[in-house]
Amino acid sequence: MPRALATTLCLLLLAPSARGQQQGAEPVLCPLETHPPQPVYRFAEVQAALLARDFDRLEAVFDELQADSRVPGVSRGRYVSYQESLGWLGYLKAGHLDAWVAAKPESSRALSARGKARISWAWEARGYGWAREVTEEGWRVMRERLLLAKADLERAMMLDPRSHAAPAALITVAMGLSLGRDKAFEYLRRAEAADPTEAVAHEKMVTFLLPKWFGGERDALEFARAAVAATPQEPNRYLLVILAHEQLTSDLPHDAQMRYFQQPAVRQEVAQAFERLRAAYPIDWYVLGKQAEFARQLGDLAGRLAALQESVDLGDTDAMFRLARIIDRNVAGTPPDLVRAARLLCRAAHAGHGEAKAQLAAFLLEGRGGVPRDPARAVTLLREAAAEGAPDALYLLGCVTYYGEAGVRRDPAAGRELVKRAFDVGHIEARGLVGLWLLEAGDGRRGIDLLQEAVRQGGRRAAVRLGRLVESGDLRVQRDLGIAADFYRDGANLGDDEARACLLDLLTLHPQLRRPGDPR
Repeated sequence: MPRALATTLCLLLLAPSARGQQQGAEPVLCPLETHPPQPVYRFAEVQAALLARDFDRLEAVFDELQADSRVPGVSRGRYVSYQESLGWLGYLKAGHLDAWVAAKPESSRALSARGKARISWAWEARGYGWAREVTEEGWRVMRERLLLAKADLERAMMLDPRSHAAPAALITVAMGLSLGRDKAFEYLRRAEAADPTEAVAHEKMVTFLLPKWFGGERDALEFARAAVAATPQEPNRYLLVILAHEQLTSDLPHDAQMRYFQQPAVRQEVAQAFERLRAAYPIDWYVLGKQAEFARQLGDLAGRLAALQESVDLGDTDAMFRLARIIDRNVAGTPPDLVRAARLLCRAAHAGHGEAKAQLAAFLLEGRGGVPRDPARAVTLLREAAAEGAPDALYLLGCVTYYGEAGVRRDPAAGRELVKRAFDVGHIEARGLVGLWLLEAGDGRRGIDLLQEAVRQGGRRAAVRLGRLVESGDLRVQRDLGIAADFYRDGANLGDDEARACLLDLLTLHPQLRRPGDPR
């Protein structure tokens, strides 16, 4: 494949066609300082205290987070913020957490933070792909790190029996080390003893009981329903029902997910769970985010947009990012609004949202949405977000590094490593690009498998790549115009302007391939 074409395919991951740009729109200069951060979490404060080795301040912030999470009736998101602020410290180097443990050896919180970080590092060593893709060395390092995490977390649990963070994390350890259901339920009981209203350990137990881990076909759902029946007055238990349905369908194609959630019994059960949650948490960004996802599963675009806008109004940076992703492209007939998308991304990026930084970088690379073209600033944002582990940033920075774009010195080895890191955390388009590289290297079977997996999972750029390959017959791929048209249709249905243009061009030359509903 020519270098220019491959580069374009990479850069267009986050960049819809300029056809969606509004004419005469007021420029968005994107002065990030005009959008004060509205963090849902206090991760930046936690990180700053840890980096400064101000461990007394660090413990004080977590005291406040933990107290806030236990106030009856508070936002569901605040409860998660305590757990996640501990977990997010895994993005930092091990030495910082080692220093915290050394300075506060009797701190359950320091041990919990390092234990949770070690879980993250264990899965990083394994990779986030299918089990068949994990190397022997990956399995070895994963096990080694999980055993270290187990030691930290069990000591944390012993030091503070009132802490629910350590036993909740140990359920994930039990899953990774195959410790069995009895051990996982033992950790769950320890979390419940620490806090009867505990939520996160129950959520991890739902994952543990999925068929792809250590459960049967209905175990996760039956566990969730039993938890609701045992404590119907606890609103967080209703979330378990939603999560069970969500995770049972997570590996299905989107159309199969929609069919599942549109079943009357499923739809009613999930809707009733949301009614209970919204009654308990009427202004909660976390619940609203789940409601937006449920609306997506039902194909209810209006409901999805309404839930996301409510979350944006509460200052939820993730909702800003997700809403921007919808309105910067033609999704289900929604007119693109690039200027509004750019403003949302500016707010979220300034508040520290890594994926928003990556998306805003794409706007800056192309000069879209009223944002002036600024490759240098785009690369700065990508590097910041990649350092935080944002998959889109790893992917896009890998592309510009591999091909030497946006003022970045060409370094194919470093570019491949960045894309591989995105691949390892499950980035769909990275899977497709790795597939393309395998094809170029002569591994046709594996390359096609990865590209097709990416298309099945909603990779619009992968659909364009496969369509172009099958249309042209490049890289020893058998030429088939009908199959090429199908791949372009997949991309067009996912909102990709280039896929739509490719399909139109192909149908103009070969009208016999046209189907009802094709663009004209």
